[in-house]
Amino acid sequence: MEKYRKMKRVPIRRRLMFLVLLTTIITAISVMAISITSMVKIKEESEETLTFHLKQNIKSLVEQKALNTDLKLEHYENYIIFITDYIQDMYKMPVNSLRLVSISMLLGRVRLKVFLR
Repeated sequence: MEKYRKMKRVPIRRRLMFLVLLTTIITAISVMAISITSMVKIKEESEETLTFHLKQNIKSLVEQKALNTDLKLEHYENYIIFITDYIQDMYKMPVNSLRLVSISMLLGRVRLKVFLR
């Protein structure tokens, strides 16, 4: 018992200060843990959303490029058909009446000249 009498009792002010400090630290750690968890979740969701939108944009871009390429190839096909029909008609014509034939089509910078002897 003498031991207990020799020990000083901790004043109430100090005990209250300790409890307030402990409560504040626990609250701060809890808020920090919740914040970190929320940030990780938001990051994952935003990555998924950005990936989805990026895939949609790339898909749309590829579709537009494919459509543009199809249109160009169709234009080239029509141009080649025109040239082959024209050359076939030239072979059907008498050679003496045709010395120089020049075909110009609006196909970029392409200009085709056919010379017959």
